[in-house]
Amino acid sequence: DRQEWLAVNTVDFFNEVNLLYGTIIEFCTPERCPKMQAGDKFEYLWADGVTIKKPIRCPAPEYVDYLMTWVESQLNNEAIFPTTDDVPFPADFETVVGTIFKRLFRVYAHIYFEHFEPIVSLKIEAHLNTCFKHFVYFVLEYGLVAPKELAPLAPLIETLMAKDAARAAGRGGGDSDFGGVSPVKEGRPSVGSVVESEGSGGGSGGGAGGSSRPAAAAPAAAATAAAAAPAPAPAPQANDDEDGVMV
Repeated sequence: DRQEWLAVNTVDFFNEVNLLYGTIIEFCTPERCPKMQAGDKFEYLWADGVTIKKPIRCPAPEYVDYLMTWVESQLNNEAIFPTTDDVPFPADFETVVGTIFKRLFRVYAHIYFEHFEPIVSLKIEAHLNTCFKHFVYFVLEYGLVAPKELAPLAPLIETLMAKDAARAAGRGGGDSDFGGVSPVKEGRPSVGSVVESEGSGGGSGGGAGGSSRPAAAAPAAAATAAAAAPAPAPAPQANDDEDGVMV
């Protein structure tokens, strides 16, 4: 069932992004990140349409806290994410899921543009790249996020997909040859060869599980992998919707 599959994977991707952000949280402070941005061209304002109706500018750690708290509240709301088979998913379920993924993407964009050097120093860039690739394949497979929302990391996404296409055609290297990003001037990423965790491949989502519906689970343990290299350049300007990107 499509909705069951989206529900299970939404919980998994939330836990994964939450865990990844936790690895750099000590570097993401109000002093170092006074704005929630992805490079110089993209700044994200927060609004949830309920408690904060007018988009506000806030430091990145505050934005991420708002974001994660909001996502967790959606996951724990049984009217949106039912936990029993006799309760149907709401009519706007996929709209809510799309908003969750759109906002989780912003955490990836912030990490890549503003905190990639700590990621490299912690030797987890390959794991980050693998997680991001799976995230991108999933949102594209199910049409969850509009292309304009992916604009900050569009060059990286194109590189990852080109590498996979080459591998599928028998022109690529081994599994760890695929994806990676590394810092350049001022910590901004630029497209280059990418390194991934061993055994990573394309496709959407994780393995198919049973049909039990999710509650907001605790983050799963992350695998760490080696390798460094170069990454995504600032993309063209884009405008946002209700919770505004300022460019």
